[in-house]
Amino acid sequence: MTSKIVMPKGKESNVRENKKTGRWDYNVRLVRPDGSLFRRAGSAPKEADARRKRDSAYAEFNRDEGRTRDNKRCAAKEKTNSIRAWTQYVHDEVWPHSIALTSRDAYMYCLGKHVLPVVGEIPLTELTTQRLQELVNQLWNDNKKGPARQVRSSVSNLYSVAIRQGKATMNPAAGVAIQDSRRRTVRDEVTEELRRILSEDEVNRLLGAGRAGDMYLPILFGVKCGLRVAEALGLEWKHVDLDEQVVRVRQQLQWVRGRGNIMVPPKSKASVRTVPLPPSLIYELRAARSKATSSYVCTRGTELFPSKKHHVHFDKVVEAAHLSEPHPTFHNLRGTYLTYMANVKGVKPSVLMALAGHSSIEVTMRYYVRALDDDLRKAVEDL
Repeated sequence: MTSKIVMPKGKESNVRENKKTGRWDYNVRLVRPDGSLFRRAGSAPKEADARRKRDSAYAEFNRDEGRTRDNKRCAAKEKTNSIRAWTQYVHDEVWPHSIALTSRDAYMYCLGKHVLPVVGEIPLTELTTQRLQELVNQLWNDNKKGPARQVRSSVSNLYSVAIRQGKATMNPAAGVAIQDSRRRTVRDEVTEELRRILSEDEVNRLLGAGRAGDMYLPILFGVKCGLRVAEALGLEWKHVDLDEQVVRVRQQLQWVRGRGNIMVPPKSKASVRTVPLPPSLIYELRAARSKATSSYVCTRGTELFPSKKHHVHFDKVVEAAHLSEPHPTFHNLRGTYLTYMANVKGVKPSVLMALAGHSSIEVTMRYYVRALDDDLRKAVEDL
């Protein structure tokens, strides 16, 4: 079946009899969408032959235009199916409902800096493990080990979404190897640094060293309530109920690249919780509230605490307290609190999980609570 020939209106006159030669001339002049001229001209001994040649010229023009449109459609499809376009889609439509804002921004920063400039325009399904491995190796060889790992994890997340939505069948990041790297699981989060538990003497020295500074209240919330540093820095006085003797965790302060300090929801649904305040902390909070000039509890002067730099201020307090190495991080205060509640107060695992804002008892007990040396010795005294 032949396709219908499309001819502009009023073109019958482009086939004319040439009185001088006795032949029939045809002349086809058409303008392409890009502005270029398509022209075919010639003659034939008979009018019917000239019309057939003219029609063939029109058919040629239509075929060219059809190929152009097809090519444009393919190019447009490739563009929407490119890694860059998919990244934007996942950022806009998927990640807001599945990962924290800080993680989303970290992924986008990594992809925008290291991945999209190199492979952003290729179709999503054409990125191979070999090509991604080359990219990771280049970063690793340039001594950019952190970005190398981030590239693998961020690309892996992109393709996990693509596989779930039927846009890809394999994850090129799954086969990427990184020298001396470990698969990042919950277990990998548990290092000796995380398990660093402060003794009672160390806690007292830390509080003594920080008493006059801006880190004092955050440290108190860490060791006496087990709050994450972002949760402590996000507290407003409306979240602290001194009559009911509780603190309600409803938000946290996060530093986001390009946005600065912003308030975001807690880490997970389980992190939205109410934590009892011990009497010693209530006393400190009453004194602090009487002098407060901000709606926020933990401030630096009258301003929000710079969450990006909290570790710098905490490290200064640790140095002033002359604590032994390995020096504790703020997160160790949380582990210290949970260990104390478990081993000294005898709090049940399910209650510890609620206090910590964890969704799993395993995370609380395996990765935050540590048996104290004195408890271990007492356990075998009567054997």
